[in-house]
Amino acid sequence: MGTENLLSRYGRAMMASAVARGLDPAELCNCADLSVAADSPRKTTINPELFGHLNVAIKSALNDDFCGFTEHPCKAGSFVLIIRSMLRSQSLRDALKHAFS
Repeated sequence: MGTENLLSRYGRAMMASAVARGLDPAELCNCADLSVAADSPRKTTINPELFGHLNVAIKSALNDDFCGFTEHPCKAGSFVLIIRSMLRSQSLRDALKHAFS
């Protein structure tokens, strides 16, 4: 068995997190390309296109940009705002201060 790529590992972790929060993998993978990932996750290599679809489906279903990996959800779309704030800030401290004030 070859080395699993990073997208496959992260995609499986995201799917496991979604399932742990009560989501149905078959519903997340409602198109033909994604159904393979739900039915046989260990046999499917998750390529960038598949990962993109899976990423959007899980984040949308959970309404959480961090896919359930953090103690509190980060409302979908918030991560982009955080990154934009960080790019405009002089330091990480300033960015976090601005983001959470």
